[in-house]
Amino acid sequence: MGRPSNTEEKRLQIVKAFVKIVGKEGYPGASIQKIAEAAKMSPGLIHYHFKTKQEILVETVRWLTGTVMRRIESVANESKKLSLTATIQALLGLGKDASPEAVSAWVVIAAEASRHEDVRKVYKESLVLRVEKIRSELETLFKEKGFSKSEIAEATAGIISLMEGAFLLSQSAPGLLPKGYATKSVERLIQGYLG
Repeated sequence: MGRPSNTEEKRLQIVKAFVKIVGKEGYPGASIQKIAEAAKMSPGLIHYHFKTKQEILVETVRWLTGTVMRRIESVANESKKLSLTATIQALLGLGKDASPEAVSAWVVIAAEASRHEDVRKVYKESLVLRVEKIRSELETLFKEKGFSKSEIAEATAGIISLMEGAFLLSQSAPGLLPKGYATKSVERLIQGYLG
């Protein structure tokens, strides 16, 4: 695999700066000037690589999705835990490479997806990948229990909803809920299904 081009490196640098700024100041506060300062670039160079801030947001969704999917693979490979548990922990952003800024970015992305079709499209694509991963893991776990496809789909929906809600609450009401509750809640939900 070859070395990334200078353009790819600069675009990634901009996306990472965007995640950092949007995590602290939200989408409205993530001005091109602030992104440029965080990326150590000029605003003109930001505009050379991305026409609008929304284009940066869309690219951020793609980058974060790739990061999440690589985390799932990495956690599953390193972990002796059930594959589903490793997947849940990777999706919730737990572990040595946890990124509170990425969690904040996901919350911003979800909010902007409700307002902008292009963001909605890539956000949905990301959710589809995460839903399919969890559904696949649940099918393996629930196979011998005789669960129907609709029951597995409902369990998957419950897990995804719990995780997305946990992201939102961690940003909108920090410290309100106990640390680590989401992982434990998901595990209890799965155990409840398994009886």
